Amino acid sequence: MARSYEVPPPRVFIDAYDVDARLLRLGGLTRIPLIEAVLRGDNARRNTGRLELPSSPAFNAVSKGVEALREETIPLGWHPYRYLNIEVAMSNDESIAITVTEGDEFTGVFAERDPRTVALKGTNTTKAINDNRLFDDPPVTLWYLLAHSSEEGLFAELSSPAADTDGTIYGWQERILLGNVGGAGGAKNALPRQRIFPSEQAVVNVIRKQA
Repeated sequence: MARSYEVPPPRVFIDAYDVDARLLRLGGLTRIPLIEAVLRGDNARRNTGRLELPSSPAFNAVSKGVEALREETIPLGWHPYRYLNIEVAMSNDESIAITVTEGDEFTGVFAERDPRTVALKGTNTTKAINDNRLFDDPPVTLWYLLAHSSEEGLFAELSSPAADTDGTIYGWQERILLGNVGGAGGAKNALPRQRIFPSEQAVVNVIRKQA
């Protein structure tokens, strides 16, 4: 029987200024390494050979995405790391870990529901999200760089997940929307796909039409 969750709405950053300011507080991040990781991952997915394994496109996208993320964040003081068997880029103070994964069609946009990861996660995900570091070390916050490619473009966001004990991601604590970063639709802003009204916790700019 499927479990149901009372999921509080995530804090959503969509305005360009808010996105840049929030990223800067995450180990000095900018959009550049995140977008580069997503673009290189998508290129690897698109160039998967026709005789490779069926799982290769997703694997190649994640592998190349993590590689690019690590390369691009080294100048910011980050370093490659394996955190609880999850391949990540780790901040200099080892308080923030970022990995890459594939999201669904609601990735990178403010729409009627939040995105989901395409691949199921394991118990290491839960440990990475919920466990504190030993002794006096601060806890590590795990973030997912989600990417979704479609005919409309390549959409991305950086989000902090909440997970069950079996590793099922059932919600997000924060979502930093990068919107359409390239692909068929070209670079665009993170516009909502349907008109909705944000929660009090969401950090968004919504212009209401006059009657």
